[in-house]
Parts: sequence; C-alpha cells; structure tokens
Amino acid sequence: MGARVNVRFELSNNSNSKELGKFILLSSDIDGNPIEAALNFDFYPLWEFSQDTSSAYFDVLLLGQIVYSTDRILNRLAFSDDGWCRNIELNDVPVVNADLFNLHRQEFNTALSYLTGDNWTVSFSQIPQIEYSPEIEHHYNEDEYECVSLFSGGLDSLIGFIDKASDLHAGKKVLLVSHYDMGKESMDQERIFHSCAANEFFNGKYTSIKAKIGMNNCIKERKVKYENTFRSRSFLFFAMGLYCAQSISETQKVIVPENGTISINIPLCKSRRSSCSTRTTNPVSMKLIMRALESVGIRNPLVNPYRFKSKADMMIDCAQDENKKHILEVLSPLSCSCAKRSHNRWWDKDGAYIHENQIHHCGMCMPCIYRRVAMHAIGLDNPAELGTDIFHGTRYFDINNLQRKTSLDINMLLRFIRKINRPAVENELLAEGIDENELDRYVDLVMHSYQQIKDWISLKADDNIKRKAGVL
Repeated sequence: MGARVNVRFELSNNSNSKELGKFILLSSDIDGNPIEAALNFDFYPLWEFSQDTSSAYFDVLLLGQIVYSTDRILNRLAFSDDGWCRNIELNDVPVVNADLFNLHRQEFNTALSYLTGDNWTVSFSQIPQIEYSPEIEHHYNEDEYECVSLFSGGLDSLIGFIDKASDLHAGKKVLLVSHYDMGKESMDQERIFHSCAANEFFNGKYTSIKAKIGMNNCIKERKVKYENTFRSRSFLFFAMGLYCAQSISETQKVIVPENGTISINIPLCKSRRSSCSTRTTNPVSMKLIMRALESVGIRNPLVNPYRFKSKADMMIDCAQDENKKHILEVLSPLSCSCAKRSHNRWWDKDGAYIHENQIHHCGMCMPCIYRRVAMHAIGLDNPAELGTDIFHGTRYFDINNLQRKTSLDINMLLRFIRKINRPAVENELLAEGIDENELDRYVDLVMHSYQQIKDWISLKADDNIKRKAGVL
C-alpha cells in the first residue's frame, strides 16, 4: 500500500500581502475518495527576520511545512500494511532551487524515512523567484543576537532558554523560534513569555518569533483521522530555526534543547523497537538531517547541548544558580511536556478540577514521568499539578490492571528498569545506528537516567510498585 500526495502551489497575486500563496495537498484515501488539504503557512513572522525567498534555507522551510502536513493527513492505520510504516510519494514540492534539491533528494528521503519510520520519496518542482514585500512591522538588528534556540514551551526548551539567557555577552540576545499548530502549544508558549516579560532577569535578553504552521482545513472521508504521532515536526522546527539563523550568520548554530534520555528514547519493550519509538532529536536523525542540509549548501549546525544529560540532570545543573532556581520554580509549572494532554477524560481528577486549576499533564505518559523525576530532583515534584498521580491512582488508573491503556507506560517502565543491564542497552543502541565512538557515553546516560527513576520510586512509591521496579 502506498500514498501518493501531489502539491499544488498558487502564488499570491499581491506582493504586499502577508500571505505567500496557497499550498494544497491532493491525495486520496484507500477507497479512492479525494483528500484535499489547504495548508496554513504563517510565513510572515519568519520572513520579517530573514527576508529571504530565494535561498536553500527558504526551500527547506517550504519542504518542512509540506512534509509536516503530509505526515498529518496520512493516518498510519489507514495508509500502511502493517499499521505503522507508510510508503509516501510526495510530488511537486515547490522550491526555487529545484535542480539542486532534485539532485540531492535521496539524502532528504533517507533522513525523513529514518525520522518518521516511513518510506519517503520526495520530488521537487521549480517555481519562479517570488516577489514578496509586505510592510515590515518589526525591525530586527541581526547583530544583537548571539544564538538561536528552538522553543516549544516544554520544560527542556525552557531550561535551554534560561541557561542561554544567563550566559549571554553584554548587549546580546537569544532568538527563540517557536512553532505551533493547535492552540495548546501556543498557550504554553504565551504563558511562559507573559511571565518572562515581568521578570527583570529576561529584560532585553530575548526575542520570540512564533509561526503557526499546519492545516486550515482538510476535505476527506470522515472515518480517516489525522495522524497524531507528529514524527516529522522536528524537521519543520529545524527548518524554521535555520531559516532565521542564516540571517545572523551562515554558520550560526541552532540550539535544539532536549534531554538525551528522550533523544535516545530507548525502547522499553520489543514492540517499541526501531521507529516505533520517537526519533525527533535522535542523534542518528539529526546526523542524517544535517547531511541532507549540507548537500544543498546549508552549513549551520543543529546542536543539542544536553544530549548526554537526563531531564533531571538538566534541572539539577540549572538550579545550581539560586537565581535560575527561583526562575525555574516560577516558570516550570507553566511549561508542558505531556504527550497525552488531550485525553483528560481518562485522568483521575475530574474535568472541573482540571479546568479550574489549569492542569496540563496527564501524569501517566513517559514524558510526564521523566518530568516528575526531574522536578523531584530539585524538590518541585507536586502530584497536585497532574491529572493522575501514578502512585495513588483512584478512578481510571490501576497499576495492577495490565489491560488498561492508562497504566501501560508505567508498567512497561517498571518491567524495563527491573531488567535493565548494560549489555542489553548497548545492543539496543547499536541496532538504532548510534555512532560507536559515542556508544559508551549514551549507554552511561541510559543507565544513569533509569537509576534516577529507580531512586525516585524508592522514595515515593508503595511496596507494590517498588516490587514491580525491583527496588524492594
């Protein structure tokens, strides 16, 4: 089974308009019914900074938003033979430098295929030089910016922001680049920025650029849902950061702040091996993406300074400075790292309480568990901020019921940490393609990360959970 997606691009006939043009994805479902998706490409906030419509950076940005939206309209269950791996033929991606990109399209196919766990075949179509000149509302001085950092609104990106803001040279700023599709991500980011605006620590130290990129609407058979794994989002995020970074310098690095435990995302069971575990910032993914980018002349490095640290390590290191610790205490409750925040009808706390107390974390998914361990590391673990406390489940969560989806992640985790051993971890990482020169450091990271979880369980869990984790 394969999915063929064609791209139709209609350039705006008004060069002064903030709309670059119309991007339409055309495909069909398994029954032959048409799928037509109109994309929402909020280009203007990014263009205001870079003012580029002709370089390879611009083309990669176009590719990123089209790949992200293509990924979303092709539900894995409906468009794969095995319920996971899709064969995606993406045709006529509009770029200004089509000959260059078609020459190196295999590099992009390889990178995207590894990133999302699918088989991508992408081809590019030539478009003319674009005349885009809307009125500029925000004037930037690129010389003011010392670095570019991606900002999602999660705890890792928040720590990355705090760390960079604390060690800037005098008169310099960090440029934060944010993507949002649905309103929840935007609200996460806005909560933090609103608080930062009132904090002297951040005064004159940052600029935020946010762009909504997704779909305006999609006409298709109703029974086929959007894909919700978001495996390609990091590629779009990288493209946005690079597009802005090039205006500062063609060698300006883009900081990708994510803890190494999540980046590696070692599978907790056999069914989550290979691409079934997310690879958004996996070092192999980033290596392949950078190789594709270099093939079309993009030299700006994508750098994750936390790739050998757990989330708890990031918190501990950041909190060494008392001023930064205080900022963490204020801002960390405003961040969101949850992977299942839309499933709140299955949380133990009722809807009225969740709404009244603005609870954003389910408490049961792996990102929530990693977050709790990190918060615990500096004394901020607070079950009242979670939809469900896995140590004191009341309604929908039952640690002893292995058939319940709500308890699936924690049970897999407990089984994994009970059996974890260094040779098995090493074999898993080698199978994922981790560079042998970095293997020992990543194995150390995994062993260290899950020991931190064991220590947290030893202090907070009941005897039943401790036994399941092998710490009693």
